[in-house]
Amino acid sequence: MLWTREAVSKSQCAVLCVQSGTCASFTFSRAAGSLLTSCRAYTRAMASLDAAITYANAKYYVIVHKMDWMDTACSDGSECPAHNSGCYSGRCLCDWGFFYSETSHICLT
Repeated sequence: MLWTREAVSKSQCAVLCVQSGTCASFTFSRAAGSLLTSCRAYTRAMASLDAAITYANAKYYVIVHKMDWMDTACSDGSECPAHNSGCYSGRCLCDWGFFYSETSHICLT
């Protein structure tokens, strides 16, 4: 594990991860009745979800940078690995209702 921090949203966790420069994946969970989210950052993507998700209600995300996937050719959604992305008109793009953040290099709402 690289670090653990509190944040108010999944998007903020993703931004913190990308801005750190060494974060490749993160988990987050929201405690019942809390507005804050617990973010745990990792220096690599985990080979299995069991290795990444070690506490209740956690969700796991891998950071995929623009140069790896955004606007690349595709034939179906499985070729677009970023969370909230899909294959549209033969190109990997963010899903409807999401936008590509040039700052954090992920699809945000």
